[in-house]
Amino acid sequence: MALLLLYYSFLIARADWLSEERTRQSILAAIRLFPDNSLFYRDWAEIEPADSLMALRQAAVVNPLNPNIRIELGMSAEKAGNLGEAEASLIEAVALERTGAPRGILAEYYFRRHEVEKFWPAARDGLDHSYYDMTTLFEDCWNLSSDSNLILERAIPNRATVLIAYPDFLMLRNRLDAAKPVSDRPCRVRLADLKKRASHSWQR
Repeated sequence: MALLLLYYSFLIARADWLSEERTRQSILAAIRLFPDNSLFYRDWAEIEPADSLMALRQAAVVNPLNPNIRIELGMSAEKAGNLGEAEASLIEAVALERTGAPRGILAEYYFRRHEVEKFWPAARDGLDHSYYDMTTLFEDCWNLSSDSNLILERAIPNRATVLIAYPDFLMLRNRLDAAKPVSDRPCRVRLADLKKRASHSWQR
């Protein structure tokens, strides 16, 4: 048993050393040693762009629950012109990850493809889950439409974080008229949230 563990440790060290060489041959050698390590396939995709789609497909097979692999696969598939696979992979990333990151990337995919009807709900979902900078999605909305009411209705969720960030975005771009309809909404959202919490506490 001790010899077996020692041999296994040697294989791990050998595979890691090969992957750090960052050549096609060394990465493939590392994969032969540990074909179930998705990181090696991602390394392969990074150093050999021509092989990235094939490598990332295999990474997704090896590690099907990793949303980052699905995102990388989706972007690689889009670059290769495999749009059906690209969309499906990004949608899978959204299903695997609760945060706004994959949702924003899916919305940006629809924006690049000018798939307007799919973009609006994806952008709204991205903003509804985002805890980071929302500027890119706001800009995408305005690049697709100059109708502030349409953007407010279709893309801006009734969420205090967004309703604070969005007017700031508009004012920085001198769109003061568009900021007016949302300028007082964060207070109402906070009040509604407080009432909801108070109701839950009372029921307990």
